[in-house]
Amino acid sequence: MWTFRMLRIVFFIWCGLLLGACRSEMHPEIYVRIAGAKKDIPTTLCIGGREFSITLDSVGSAVFVLPALPGLSEGELRHGVYRLPLLIEPDRGFEVYMSLLPDDFGAEFTGAGALKNEIWNGKYFRSFTDSLYGLEEEAFLAFTKESREADRRMLDSLGKNESFTALMEKKAGLSVLERLVRYPERHAGMTGKPDFLPSESYRSYVEEYFKEQEMASKQETYRQLLTEWTDMCIARKLPGGDSFREFLIRIGYADTSFQQPVEQQ
Repeated sequence: MWTFRMLRIVFFIWCGLLLGACRSEMHPEIYVRIAGAKKDIPTTLCIGGREFSITLDSVGSAVFVLPALPGLSEGELRHGVYRLPLLIEPDRGFEVYMSLLPDDFGAEFTGAGALKNEIWNGKYFRSFTDSLYGLEEEAFLAFTKESREADRRMLDSLGKNESFTALMEKKAGLSVLERLVRYPERHAGMTGKPDFLPSESYRSYVEEYFKEQEMASKQETYRQLLTEWTDMCIARKLPGGDSFREFLIRIGYADTSFQQPVEQQ
C-alpha cells in the first residue's frame, strides 16, 4: 500500500524527469539591441558556420531563439560592415547591446552568458593601442611578451572550463601574432623609416611564435598572417621582380623557417 512518503518520493522523481526533459528541449534566447541600425541594411547572426537573418523592430531590437547546439560555439553579430564576435553556449542566453553611434560606439553584454562574451571581446585583456607600433623593436617585444603572460594568468584564473579556455587561448594567440606580423610595416610608417626591417632576433621570435600557434594553422587568419610575414621577409631580396625566383625563395623560406624538426627514432 502506498504511503504518503512513497507518493511524495514518486512525485519528486516525476518532477525531476519532467524538468530534465524540458531542459533538453530548452532553446535559450539572445536579445539584440542595435543603436544606430539602418533599416535598409541586413542584420544577421552567424553561429558555427550557419547564418540566420534577424529582423529588427522600430527601436533596433530583436529576440533570437537559439537552435540546438552541440556545445560551445563561436558566433558573430553582423550589421552591414560591423562585426561583433560572440561566444554562444547551448544552455545560456544573454542580452547584447551594440551601439553604432559615433559618440557611443561599442558593445555591452548582460545575462547568463555575458561574462564569457566580455572576455571573448577582450575586456579583461591588456589594452593595445596603435601608438605602440611606434615603440622601438626591443620595447615592442618586451610589451608583447609581458602582455601575453598577463593574458595567460587571466585565462588560468578561469578555472577548469577547458573548452572555453582553449578557445580563448587560440584567439588571444592569433591576436598577438597579428600585432607581431604587422609591426614592421606599421612601425616604418609611424617613424618615417620606409626601409625599416626587423632584426634577426625579432624574426626568429615571430617564427617560433608561428610554430607555437600551430593549433590555429587551419584558420584563414593564421594562413593570411603567414603569407604577409613571408612576403615581408623576402621582399627586399628580389630587385627586378623575377616571379619564378620569388616562388622558389618563398617555398624555401617556409620550409626552413616553420617546419618542425624530425624526431630521431
